[in-house]
Amino acid sequence: TGREAGAEITAPEYWAKHVREAVLFQPAVAEVAARARAFVELGPAPVLSTAAQRTLDDVADPREGEPVVTASLHSGRPDDVAFAQAMARLHAVGVDVDWSVLFPADPVPCMVELPTYAFQRERFWLAGRVG
Repeated sequence: TGREAGAEITAPEYWAKHVREAVLFQPAVAEVAARARAFVELGPAPVLSTAAQRTLDDVADPREGEPVVTASLHSGRPDDVAFAQAMARLHAVGVDVDWSVLFPADPVPCMVELPTYAFQRERFWLAGRVG
């Protein structure tokens, strides 16, 4: 339905019905789109992201910003890399990601100056840990 789930989803009967009957995916995504602009698919592979993005493109109000769907995991890609890429995509579209939760260890991330001219021959190597 796209509405907040209640206690009924803890019952085996709910899930049996969910597996047997048609899922009204598009109306559910449209309902959620009224309250959010960014979505993360949680699962081992992005099986619903494309369908969700198409639905959002059809129902979203462009004056409120472009909706984005990203997947937390991708088969064939390390989990930590896929998840970090998903968070980076959300950050790029304006979602406030709490990076300290994702990367609590040193070093603390900081902004660096990068060249403004594409052919300015200057390198910016990341300092790695030895050992």
